[in-house]
Amino acid sequence: MDDFIEAGKVVRRVLDRASKEIDVGDKLLEVAEYLEDLIRDMDAEPAFPVNLSLNEVAAHYTPPPDDETEVEPGDVLKVDVGAHVNGAIGDAAITLVFDNELGESLAETARKALKAAIETVEPGVRCKDVGRAIGEVCRERGHKPVIGLTGHQVERWNLHAGVSIPNDDLKGYEQRIEEGMVIAIEPFVTTERGDGDVRPGPTVEIYSVQDPNVRSRVNLRRIWEERDGLPFARRWLDDRPGTRLELGRLSKLGALKAYPELVEAAGEPVAQWEHTVFVTEDGCEVLTGSP
Repeated sequence: MDDFIEAGKVVRRVLDRASKEIDVGDKLLEVAEYLEDLIRDMDAEPAFPVNLSLNEVAAHYTPPPDDETEVEPGDVLKVDVGAHVNGAIGDAAITLVFDNELGESLAETARKALKAAIETVEPGVRCKDVGRAIGEVCRERGHKPVIGLTGHQVERWNLHAGVSIPNDDLKGYEQRIEEGMVIAIEPFVTTERGDGDVRPGPTVEIYSVQDPNVRSRVNLRRIWEERDGLPFARRWLDDRPGTRLELGRLSKLGALKAYPELVEAAGEPVAQWEHTVFVTEDGCEVLTGSP
């Protein structure tokens, strides 16, 4: 467990810096590179590219190499950070709001929903019961859970392993939580006008290697050896002409898995809050900070 504990500490420190330092006018590309460098400076590696998802974009947006997007007044920015130590992963997220009353309410709802969910976690509890706690908080505060996204069990070198944690009381999530599991719980919250689901957006900047043996001008074998299946960003590669097209080709072949940005289906803003927890004999320990 020592590596998971250390990874959680790294994520907590990085998000603390993010919450204090990101401001209007900052370029998303510079923010992402800065936070990823912080992870490396703390003797860890990014478990996935830093996600900086604005407003109706719920998840999986990391800046492309030429991104000029800046944080603007009124933005609702999800900052999702993962770090690994020898493959042991910590994963957490916060929402930063820049002069937006509705966004502040969504962010506070996500934070409260996460706290309620964490309080339900113990061995034997069904995943859907954790989701029920999230959904109830969202509705009590006049908002809606985004059911198209889930939390997830984490294992060494595996970001999405085993059980999933829904964001409401949903059928199909009858699995029971077991002592010793490491789980990332991440409520996503939108407005009452929102659809509560997500759709793929046009931007795809995150990939993971599925088959390192396919011949390509992109060195899949090297990426596999460095990442062992964990996601990477296009901007981490040499930005030679044609790289984007080659990544698309490899995705169609099944050599890569592509992670498109995920957008709230009705175009409503989304907030997120996330912690990674370790399930103990009679509850859980938060590895990435205080709930």
